[in-house]
Amino acid sequence: MAEIIESQALKIIITFLAGAGKEWFIENTETITTWTVFKHEFLKIHSSPATKQLAAQRLRNRQQRLNEPIIEYYIDIMKLCKTVDPDMTAVSKVDNLLHGLKSSLMKEVLRHAPETPD
Repeated sequence: MAEIIESQALKIIITFLAGAGKEWFIENTETITTWTVFKHEFLKIHSSPATKQLAAQRLRNRQQRLNEPIIEYYIDIMKLCKTVDPDMTAVSKVDNLLHGLKSSLMKEVLRHAPETPD
C-alpha cells in the first residue's frame, strides 16, 4: 500500500468510518483540521472504558524491569498515559514515569527536577 500524507488521510477517512463514528466525524468536521487532531479526538470519544481501565491498572503497576532500557520504559509509560487520558497533564506523566523508575536512577532524575516528561 502506498504511503499517504496526513492531509490526504484526513480527506479520505470518512470512507472508512461507519455508524456513530461517521456521524461524529461529520458533526465535527470543522474542528478536525489535522490528522493529529482527528486521532486525538476520535480516541478520546470512541475508546472503550475497559481499555482505559486496563491501561490505568497497568500504569499503576508498571515498574522498570531489571535490564530494561530507560527508553523502552519511557515509551511504554507514555503510551499508557495516552490511553488512560489523552489530555493527561505533564505533571501527571512525570509522576507516572517516576513511580516505577528503578531506584538506581531515581536520585539522578530527581536532581534535575523534571517538570515535563520530555
